[in-house]
Amino acid sequence: MLLAMKAFRNVLSTFLHLAFPNASLVVCNPIHPRDAFAVQQSSDVWASVVANVSPLMILVGERNAKEHRRTASSWHQFMPLAAAPLGILSIMVSAIRLSGSGFLRRLLGRDAERRSETMVELTPLSVAPAASVYTSRAVEIEPLYNKDRVAFVCAHLIATSKVEDAIKGFHELLSHRAVILDDDRDMEIIMAEWNSSLTLEEVAQLADYITNNREEPPVLSGTIASAYQSNQTTSASQAHTWVFFHWRDVLAAICFASSMIGILILGLLKGASSSSTFWMGISGYIGIAVFTFALLLLIRSEVVIEPEYLPSVFKNAYWTFSDSRHAEHQPTQGPNSSVLVTVRQSPSFSEKRLKISLITSFLTVGLVGWYVVYYLSLRASPWWVGMGSLGIVWAAATYRATVSQNFLTATGEGVGNKEHWIGMFRNTGSESMLATVTNAEARSLQACNLALAKPVSKTGIEEEEFEIVEDKAALTQSRSKGNILFVIPSIRVALRTWSGFEDVMKVGLEMGKRAAKVKALNIESHELLGDRLLRIVRFRMIIYVPGLVWKSKATVDFALPPHFTFDTLLRHIIQLLHVCMDQEGDITWHDVPNSTSIELSHVLCGPIANPPVGPASFENQPTSTLQQLLTALRDNKTNAESNKFTLEQAVVLPTTTLACIYDRWLQGAGVFGDEIQCLQNSLADSLAISGEANLDTLQKQFDRLRLWDDFMVEKTQTEGDGNEGLLPRDSTSGRYATHNLRV
Repeated sequence: MLLAMKAFRNVLSTFLHLAFPNASLVVCNPIHPRDAFAVQQSSDVWASVVANVSPLMILVGERNAKEHRRTASSWHQFMPLAAAPLGILSIMVSAIRLSGSGFLRRLLGRDAERRSETMVELTPLSVAPAASVYTSRAVEIEPLYNKDRVAFVCAHLIATSKVEDAIKGFHELLSHRAVILDDDRDMEIIMAEWNSSLTLEEVAQLADYITNNREEPPVLSGTIASAYQSNQTTSASQAHTWVFFHWRDVLAAICFASSMIGILILGLLKGASSSSTFWMGISGYIGIAVFTFALLLLIRSEVVIEPEYLPSVFKNAYWTFSDSRHAEHQPTQGPNSSVLVTVRQSPSFSEKRLKISLITSFLTVGLVGWYVVYYLSLRASPWWVGMGSLGIVWAAATYRATVSQNFLTATGEGVGNKEHWIGMFRNTGSESMLATVTNAEARSLQACNLALAKPVSKTGIEEEEFEIVEDKAALTQSRSKGNILFVIPSIRVALRTWSGFEDVMKVGLEMGKRAAKVKALNIESHELLGDRLLRIVRFRMIIYVPGLVWKSKATVDFALPPHFTFDTLLRHIIQLLHVCMDQEGDITWHDVPNSTSIELSHVLCGPIANPPVGPASFENQPTSTLQQLLTALRDNKTNAESNKFTLEQAVVLPTTTLACIYDRWLQGAGVFGDEIQCLQNSLADSLAISGEANLDTLQKQFDRLRLWDDFMVEKTQTEGDGNEGLLPRDSTSGRYATHNLRV
């Protein structure tokens, strides 16, 4: 350190020679004793200024200390700051603002300050009374809660052939999350699996396992080629927590403390400091470090840190943060060690207010006293001791700035073509549909055998791996290659505004309600355990637009969430379309008379393209993938005025299918079509259709093309329609809760 100081002095001397040539003559020539005294006096003044100012510098640095506290969540992260403190005054004021007595807060002029604002400024608080809100630059914490501006932190596992890891990850995510979501802790978890040969019963067993309703993983004899997974959660704090780097901060603190003490020892050894000055410096520094660390821990005790350790499958995830509707995503680097932190206000603060305020007063007064002792020791020490201490403090600040970055900051690169996760939502349903079609990519499906079991090795030790079941009797069951979709939806599902997509959905709901009264659902399904998911249903995606019908050759298995609202229905349709994008299907064309086309244009909310797209768009082949079909409908130049409407009209039959499925498995003993009617009644004007007078024309088209036959059959007389009239009174009469169950 002394050598560094001498080098600095030589550099300064050289600068003076170059800047002031006349002064160099004086330096080079013999100096009169009277002038030499003036030069010596000037050096003494400069050394006195350094000795006075350098210890005062560690009092400032308010923003540095505050930002570090907002990104720190563990005790070891405070150690480097305590070992080489910068912003001591800020730390004392912060402790008083949070937990000081009324007198001390009045002394600072902070007695009427709102506590929520204080906690947002001084702690990594991320839930009520604060909120982590979305901005295009970063996730910012605001003291006023606004659920419509809350940000989601998203980890996307775009595609992986390690399906077993994705399944385990889904299971782990749900194992420590509440069944009932709230505004503070909202989440959405999605997992899709492609090219599955599992039986429906095996898919149901898989669903029960991942939702923690089945303790042991099932043995699956089928295969799954690849999987996608997404985890989106709110209330993530800017705070970091390290799983493997506790010792890094501890070692850094030891290095800084050793340097601070070492420079005091150097001053003693060089004879520049007396022994009393040395011991004052040592005791003052140790007192400052201990009391600063205690105050930082006291500030930390005002909040509760809740770390969430993400499964290992997210180690290589693509991280973004989005607005509350998932309409805008900004890429970010992601947290350290795949750990997200939620920070809540400590519930025990009010119970221990008096005790905490007394401790705060003691620590504050003690820190002031020890700082005075340390300051006086530096005043009596040579200038390079104070300057060296200041250099160490700023070196520690540089270290903290390097390791404690806010990870919820946009990288500025933009999402680009990486946005092809399931559920690309925009401000409206139409924009979401276009984004899904534009960004959907062909997936390379590689065979990947999967079975969820833990085989016993030759040594008799249970191994953490998946078992591959040989082709035996289980594989003789009929299988169909299909895709699987599991969704645990969030409570924030509404898009910003309305579009033609939503208008067509209204038509699909009305068609489903009519069909549910006279037809019975005819698809495979399997009941599930627990409350997270309702049932597994297996069906084939069918797309109808006037003039064309596309029917998938493969199936999709959808785990029904127990929430049937218009907004969740819209999201599920977009998600199912994305999952089925790579499925091949048969295309059939049919003629639409001009009079029928006019009537259909009224009910389907837009002009009818006739034909919507020709065989030439598919190289005259009768098959295409769903992605090829929707892309052709979007890009059809011969129908420039109606191609957008045609793409919106393509959702009428998926809406009808999904509405009938929900109505069947939610209605219980009620009237068929009642669940759809309840959904309609829950919204403005009961989702009335502007072209209702022509709805019969669309129904005749469905009947003529036999579109119902793929998922519904005519009801038998024994099934009834749920309108058998009043039953005679019995022992259950008058029990409202019994007769109005909702799953």
